[in-house]
Amino acid sequence: MLGARSDTTSATRPSRRAATLAGVAAIGRDLPQLGVLSYGAPVLSTLLLCLAGHAEASPRLLAACALVAAGGLVATARAGAPSTPRANNLH
Repeated sequence: MLGARSDTTSATRPSRRAATLAGVAAIGRDLPQLGVLSYGAPVLSTLLLCLAGHAEASPRLLAACALVAAGGLVATARAGAPSTPRANNLH
């Protein structure tokens, strides 16, 4: 049946709860840092795929990972910069 949702097994429910609790705890601590760390997820998963033999490292793949890492560095610089209201910058 299309659109039918299969019932999740009891083995996956605790892991989903644990993931939800971990996410809530991370958001409650430092949201900007969580955003910066999220840049590492695609790079890490790509690395794991290459190590497992499911993807082949290529110059394009390395360039894409480098661009994602550069985005993380830019986000780190912005997250660490003191935020000032726009009204203060109008003087």
